[in-house]
Amino acid sequence: MVRSRLVTWLFLSWAVIFLINIWFENGTGDLYNSYFADVLKYPVPLIYLLLAGVVVFSIFDERARRHQDEVNDLKEHLKDETRIVIQNYKELHRFKTQEAIQETMERFTVSHPYVIATQLYEYSIKRMRKGTTVSVRHVNGHVIETEDLNAMLGMTYRIKNDLYKDYEQVAAGLLQEDRDKLYAMIRRDHARLAVMKPEQYTEEDAIIYSLLQLGVQASFKPEELVRTVSFLKEEQEAELEDLKRAGILKGILHTVLFKRHFYLFRYEKEGEKKGRVYLTKNITIKGKPYVFLLTLSPEIAYEEDQYEQIKNLGDTFLEMLMQNGIGIEYNSRNEGGDTP
Repeated sequence: MVRSRLVTWLFLSWAVIFLINIWFENGTGDLYNSYFADVLKYPVPLIYLLLAGVVVFSIFDERARRHQDEVNDLKEHLKDETRIVIQNYKELHRFKTQEAIQETMERFTVSHPYVIATQLYEYSIKRMRKGTTVSVRHVNGHVIETEDLNAMLGMTYRIKNDLYKDYEQVAAGLLQEDRDKLYAMIRRDHARLAVMKPEQYTEEDAIIYSLLQLGVQASFKPEELVRTVSFLKEEQEAELEDLKRAGILKGILHTVLFKRHFYLFRYEKEGEKKGRVYLTKNITIKGKPYVFLLTLSPEIAYEEDQYEQIKNLGDTFLEMLMQNGIGIEYNSRNEGGDTP
């Protein structure tokens, strides 16, 4: 690069000197005698001085350019290093948050005899032209060693926009003590599902039935949430539940649509998990929406104040998260006193 610039300057200098020489040789006698004769008689020819000046200027110009390039490279390097430091800090902070959540889950689970497992899920709701999508992803969890837990790692629920809007209207009506829209949805959706054979059901039907159950449960009193909502034959309901595990979806929408601060449901199938009670509560961590899921022993059903004990467990876990400096945000205005 130095050589190319030097050649350029030398070429320009020779060109300028050549033009001056032509000018002097063609009618510039007076000007030459008055201003240039004495200079050109100097022992060191002017052309050498000009060439030396060009060389010196080129060298200093190149050094200045190199210095500026080094400064620019250093600035870019510092920017890269700053971005890496910031990214590493974010990763460390995220790790510390997850570590604090995990520690809180473990401490809560082992210290309460009715708690089998505590899990945290991240969720998002997207309203698109093709439908409303609720996506759920497992983040953290802790389960006691003596119990089995078939934890859901992730799930995507797709709801037709018209259906989602119908239940927005159901929710708005219930907030005003108006159940007309809910009754209309019960008649419509029950009429559709009741006449179908179990093998005819699709995931769409499973979502319809889940929202129908949710709408009815939203009209219950708080202590009635542990009741099972049933509209269909046993084999029909079993098929719909197998098609789509929707307990956590109902928990999310129970708050998003119906403005209730927690949701309860029970596992009714035969097996070791029969009778387990599940509690969900929507929270926000660092600006992102999450839902935690508590799995409770069937033995809690034998307590006279089972509803109060279940509700207290949810409140206790939330308080432990908030006290741990995790950055939990929770809209207590959704609680509505004793409203779930």
